[in-house]
Amino acid sequence: MRIGLGISIPGQSGVPWSPLSLGSALMSWHRGDLGVTLNGSTVSEWADQSGNAHTFSQGVAANQPTYVASDSNFGGQSSVQFLGTNDKLDHTATWTAPTALDLFCVLLVVNDPGTGVAATGSGPFQMGSWSPGTLSALYTHSDGDVYMGAGSTTRKTTAFDPAPGLITVKHALRMISVAGEWTMEINGTQRYTTATNTVGWDTTPILGASDLATDWFFVGRIAELITMNAKASAAQLADIEAYLSARYGVTFA
Repeated sequence: MRIGLGISIPGQSGVPWSPLSLGSALMSWHRGDLGVTLNGSTVSEWADQSGNAHTFSQGVAANQPTYVASDSNFGGQSSVQFLGTNDKLDHTATWTAPTALDLFCVLLVVNDPGTGVAATGSGPFQMGSWSPGTLSALYTHSDGDVYMGAGSTTRKTTAFDPAPGLITVKHALRMISVAGEWTMEINGTQRYTTATNTVGWDTTPILGASDLATDWFFVGRIAELITMNAKASAAQLADIEAYLSARYGVTFA
């Protein structure tokens, strides 16, 4: 069963803003109530709504994440739940590497900090080219720090706990990767930045796990994921934050 409630058409009077308004800067768009193919109560496919065919899928029923049609964590909006055992969604084709990344994800995690065990410490996605099969994305690790590197050739060690309990409730994660900058924001507040960065991309990204020698799995829920192939302008950022705030009740700084 395919779920799709329709997409707003930018530029029409009275029609709400949607990520499609980003035009050619929009790389992918996944939302819990759009493009989800169900296998009973689990998700076999999550189709990209950007028109760029960046669809994620899982053909093994036992490895499919769970669909939450009305998730109270996100104000009743839909989400995809990863239980941290073996459930993940793989990109269905080769994703041509972009020259920049600006990523926005509305999510929550179960464990903050994670225990450092494969089933409880993984990041929500793998989208960087840093040492695949060697290092895992951790959001957060047992030390309370975030180890992520979306869109980068190196995993970043934030050496900063976002704040105990902050990421166990709904929040908006932003990761920027451009030449000479990698930045992480939570709810519009900068939590980490570095000027040492080279853009790198995993051409077969994953949702719900990190590509370690043996996958580390994410425990949490994703309601929406937006990626851009350039750093958002001030106007674009204002639109994205207003949209996510109105939809999920996220408060941005």
